[in-house]
Amino acid sequence: MILQESPEPGVRVLIIDDEESIRISLRNYLEDCGYTVYDAPDGAAGLTQWKTRQPDLVLVDLKMPETDGLPC
Repeated sequence: MILQESPEPGVRVLIIDDEESIRISLRNYLEDCGYTVYDAPDGAAGLTQWKTRQPDLVLVDLKMPETDGLPC
């Protein structure tokens, strides 16, 4: 995956994944590229973050316990 090196200021990305290591890895990469990053460990927390943070992009795991990425 190749991302624009210098995003417009204030571009927000929300990562929703039940695996902490994936959230951390994606967060580090995206922040290094200049994005503002939020994350959530499950679909319910992700929906709350989405409502309050209003991200420009959401990256969501499709297979998670309880609420997964398909209904979100």
